Amino acid sequence: MSATWFFLFMPGVAVRFAMNCELCARPPAFAYHLSTGDENESMNEGEEGCGAGGECSECRRQRRRLVSFSVLLVEADQCRSQATAAFLAKSGFVVSRAGSIAEAEVALSEPVAMLIVDIELPDGDGLAFCRRVRSYMPCGIILCLGRAERALRIAGLREGADACLIRPVDAEELEATLISVYRRLRFPPSPLLARPLPNPWLLDREQCLLTAPTGASVRLNALETQLLQTLFGHPGRKASREELVALLGVEAPGYSMPRLEALVSRLRAKAAEKCAMRLPLVSSYGRGYRFDAHVRIL
Repeated sequence: MSATWFFLFMPGVAVRFAMNCELCARPPAFAYHLSTGDENESMNEGEEGCGAGGECSECRRQRRRLVSFSVLLVEADQCRSQATAAFLAKSGFVVSRAGSIAEAEVALSEPVAMLIVDIELPDGDGLAFCRRVRSYMPCGIILCLGRAERALRIAGLREGADACLIRPVDAEELEATLISVYRRLRFPPSPLLARPLPNPWLLDREQCLLTAPTGASVRLNALETQLLQTLFGHPGRKASREELVALLGVEAPGYSMPRLEALVSRLRAKAAEKCAMRLPLVSSYGRGYRFDAHVRIL
């Protein structure tokens, strides 16, 4: 409810009463502003009353306290990233930026309170990145989408986003969403609450060696190494079967899909035997594969 103002005029004095803060609807007992005509004797709004914008002092203090948390902006478009970061910094947020998933994973070695992720990133899928971050860091996640498709918004929320916004994102709506999500989560951005970034799967191309996060290793052949190098180059992004066959340097007619599936099956079995853990090489509904974990190529 909007604030309702009442003005009483007396000689040299204007007294302003207010009913109902716009944000919390709290009816303050007395909200006042005195103006004697002398600027040096003017008084601001009462601590128990509503401000000029219809916001009571308690809500104003809470808003300023909330807008002091850290935000990581993951956006490939430099112009959009700079403009968004500048607005958020001016609003009081502590903003850091990343232009890719790789840069974001480095930045996430330090805990952040909120994460803003664009779905279209140069080195992977923003949806898959949200899912991975959600598995190890208790931060709020806002996903920015290029299209207002219902299925895409649902997918974003299911993959771990707390809110989905459609580009072009209104700056004030983004600020309000950040504060709203953070207020719901109610956690301090403390290192004690963030689990450390999990150890990556390491691929040594020269040695044809795959090392699991546990430190166990498995020797690969040339085709297995090339397959993983392709998937590691775009972590979390689905690569189609046709794309994988082409990138393996073999023509599709001579290297059938069943042979690709057999290669993947052998690779999974080797990793399970030598590394004693499941290889996160995931089939995407029979259309391709993705490596759904933190990775690094040596």
